Amino acid sequence: MSYSSTNLTHLSSSDNDQTDIVATFQFRLANLVINCVLINIICLLGLYSNLLNLIILSQHSFKSFTNILLVSLSSCDLAYVMTTILRRSSCILSLLDEAVIVNCSSALQNCTLQ
Repeated sequence: MSYSSTNLTHLSSSDNDQTDIVATFQFRLANLVINCVLINIICLLGLYSNLLNLIILSQHSFKSFTNILLVSLSSCDLAYVMTTILRRSSCILSLLDEAVIVNCSSALQNCTLQ
């Protein structure tokens, strides 16, 4: 009849294309959640805890070597967390830019259609 092996191959290749599209979407979504949301939440918690450490440790005397090391470690970690937040903020800003572009283009299309 009209169904041959080439038609079956064509059907299976379209299923593979749809599977690839879904897998790509899932990967982009997981990447977005991890890089834009989860890392920023962890960094904000780190920022809070390092500031708390610096406040508490600076109230004690700096006579012990351990206290000096802990203050130094907290200040270096605080600087790293702050730079990480600044680097990851570009991810959120790019998402906002994409949302603005989509909203503006849909608004322009609505204006021209009416």
